[in-house]
Amino acid sequence: DSGPYVSRPGQEMMIQGLTGLAAATGRGDGAPVPVGAGFADQIGAMNMVYGILSALYWRERSGEGQEVKVDLMSGLLQHQNQELVWVMNFGEDFERPNAAIGHPGMDAPFGIYPTKDGWVTIAMSPYAKLVGVLGNKDLLAYDDKEVLFRKRDEVWEKLAAETRKWTTEDLLDAMLKVDIWCGEVKSHLRVVDDPQVRHMGSVTSYEHPKVGTVKVIGPAVRMSETPPKIERAAPMVGQHTEEILREYGICEKRIADREARKVVEQADVPKKA
Repeated sequence: DSGPYVSRPGQEMMIQGLTGLAAATGRGDGAPVPVGAGFADQIGAMNMVYGILSALYWRERSGEGQEVKVDLMSGLLQHQNQELVWVMNFGEDFERPNAAIGHPGMDAPFGIYPTKDGWVTIAMSPYAKLVGVLGNKDLLAYDDKEVLFRKRDEVWEKLAAETRKWTTEDLLDAMLKVDIWCGEVKSHLRVVDDPQVRHMGSVTSYEHPKVGTVKVIGPAVRMSETPPKIERAAPMVGQHTEEILREYGICEKRIADREARKVVEQADVPKKA
C-alpha cells in the first residue's frame, strides 16, 4: 500500500517478471517465460490466511487486535528464497537450461516481449491501447477477442517486432502513462535492488556462526503488533546436543562420556566476540 509501485496494478504475470521468476524460467537460449499457473495470487491468499490465524492467536493471548498486510511481490520473493539467497550472497544469477513452459489459456497480447535491452511483461490490457503506444496501426487488424486467441502466436511475433524498437525504460514509461498493465522482467540479481523491494524491506540478514552475515528474504506477512522477523540461522547439526541432553536431566559426566565414545556429538560453534 506504499512505495514506488503503489499506483500499479497487482497482477500475476507482472509480479513474476518483477521478482525474477520469469527470468529464471524458459529455454536458456530463448525468452523468459511466465509460469503456467497463478502462483503469486495463490501464495498471496495463503499468506493472508497465515497472517489472520497468527493475529487471532495473538488476540487470544493478549486481547489485542492488529493489522495484517500481505502483497503479491513479497510472497513470490519469499517463495524464491533458495534462489535469491544464492544470488544475494554469491552475486551471480543462475543460467536457464534449454527447456521452456508457458501459459496455455491466454490470448494476445498477454506475454513477455523483447526490447532493445531486455524484456517486458504485458498483461491483460486493451489491445488497441497497446497498438496506440507502439504506433503501428496495421496491427489493429487483429483487434478481435477470437482472433487474438486463435492467432496469438502470429500476433506475438508482430508485437515483438515493434517492442524491439524500444528500450525497456521508454516502453514501460509509454505503456504506464496509458494504464497498460506491464512491468520489467528482472533477473534475481537485479530484483534485490528493485526500488519497491527496498521500500518493503524484503531483504534482511542474520549472523551465521561460521560464515558470518547471510542475506535472505524476510517474511512476506507484515503484522502491526507482532511483526515477524528472522533473528538467527537454522541450527547446525549437533549445535544444541549438550543443551538438549541437559534438559533431559543427563549430567555433565555422562554427556562427556557419550561424546568421548562418539555416541553423540556437539557441533563446534564459534563463540561470539
